[in-house]
Amino acid sequence: MEAARSSMRQAKSVTGHNRYFTYREQLSFGQQDDSQGLTAELRQAMRRDEFELYFQPRIDLRTEQVVGLEALIRWNHPTRGLVPPDEFLPTCERMGLMRRLGYRVTEKACEAIKWLDQRQLGALDIAVNVSFSQFQDEQFAEIVKCIVSRSGIDPSRLEFELTESTVLKCPVETRLRMDELKAQGHSFSLDDFGTGFSQLSHMTDLPISALKIDRSFIQEVSQNRHQQAVCMMIIDMAKRLDLLVIAEGAEARDQVDFLNSVSCQQVQGFYYSPAMPLHEIPGYVEQQSGRIAQMH
Repeated sequence: MEAARSSMRQAKSVTGHNRYFTYREQLSFGQQDDSQGLTAELRQAMRRDEFELYFQPRIDLRTEQVVGLEALIRWNHPTRGLVPPDEFLPTCERMGLMRRLGYRVTEKACEAIKWLDQRQLGALDIAVNVSFSQFQDEQFAEIVKCIVSRSGIDPSRLEFELTESTVLKCPVETRLRMDELKAQGHSFSLDDFGTGFSQLSHMTDLPISALKIDRSFIQEVSQNRHQQAVCMMIIDMAKRLDLLVIAEGAEARDQVDFLNSVSCQQVQGFYYSPAMPLHEIPGYVEQQSGRIAQMH
């Protein structure tokens, strides 16, 4: 089962929708994630800058245009190939590498925004995930400010995603960091909403501008009335709070149709596109725009 899961993760991260990937020993690091070998490899990967970002488009359901991107980290291992994050991020967290890695992700996201702007694709925002350890860093906001300033991008184009578990672990530090970053012009989305012990106080106490409906509520949403009820409840609540709603994990047309019918604003998932390297984004944006033009 572990080998099958490893193959599935590789298929999703590399080849995209409706593909399969045969398991090889090189795909997985095994269950000894805390081994000295992996620790040494990760430290070396940091020095060599072997980590790169893939980007999954966020689609406006009303226009079906690309309106933003979520940056997702991958480890481009010299012999194992592209390694998905769940196979190395827990070890990075234990090793104390997440702050350094998180700042490198922020740098790469800013570089990507600048690169995309040069290709005149419109103002595409990029969202990056923030770890618990970053919110504990008192210098977080100041370092982000320096990174953004060096890149020359508009700070409002860089969004930060955090999970409810991060908020619950350090509520005071989280609020402080978020206020500092909001003052600099950044926005925030709450990821995996509804999967944890949701505290609705997050919606009013924290400067959140978007909710992301977790993929677990989308998988059978066109047939499952309980999933439909949860989605509709989240969307209605978000609208009353003037929050944007983004659904994750949409893989089929019937899911997209349902989300559109209940006025979900944005969606991301394999139905539209898997995560892709930066150089493929301009072609995808143009292809999506051309497809919409043909429909009209």
